[in-house]
Amino acid sequence: MKFSFGPIFLMGAALLSTATSALPTSVDVNGLGNLGPNSNALENALSNGLAKRTNYPVVANEQLAVKIIANVKAKVHADILVKLSATICEKIKASLTIKAKALGGIISIDDARVTAAQNASIKGLQAKVDAHIDVELQASVYASVEANLKKQCNGKTKLSESQLIDLLVKVEAEVLAKITVELPKLVIKLKADLDAEVRAQIKSAEVHIPLILDISISLLVDLAVIIKACVDITVKACATVDVKAWAAVIVKSL
Repeated sequence: MKFSFGPIFLMGAALLSTATSALPTSVDVNGLGNLGPNSNALENALSNGLAKRTNYPVVANEQLAVKIIANVKAKVHADILVKLSATICEKIKASLTIKAKALGGIISIDDARVTAAQNASIKGLQAKVDAHIDVELQASVYASVEANLKKQCNGKTKLSESQLIDLLVKVEAEVLAKITVELPKLVIKLKADLDAEVRAQIKSAEVHIPLILDISISLLVDLAVIIKACVDITVKACATVDVKAWAAVIVKSL
């Protein structure tokens, strides 16, 4: 019987061609050095090699305006508002007083049990604070800024990269200025919105088993005082933001 290597050779060549065509073709691997277990150098190299590149000039249209607002809003949330909600929750947690006793006080309650009760009292609260703030700022800040930006971006103008960065700086400054005005107005509204949430969380974290276990929780400080203190810090932080640095980051996402 005569055996032919021709078909096998052709099949192998086809497989090799398919495999090599699937590999990235423009990833710079220079300078990766030694990749330790926690190194992200390779990931960064891949990201840079496959990153989307904006072609300039760009048309200043409604789609661009929507992207700008979405990215500015995300940046504000990540760099400022997440810290605000986290600080509010931490201060609420620190203001809780917990009285715990077991078997009518015969057995003391350890610190771990008290800490667990504190954590249960604010579980999921930060997400709710975030949601309340986002809803309020969308109405009082972002809606008007986006409407004005869409009017400016009417599709009749093209922007170079430097012009786009200048536009981002202007939008960021406007958003931050409005936030510094609007946030203090939200203290009473946030207090009213969160009061019921906090009380419900506290109630669900309390334990009352007659003669066996009793864990009572109360909030020592008025919520309005906590929220105002945190908002004041956030307003000051807004004034120190480097909007040019923000714009340099955001422009890469457009």
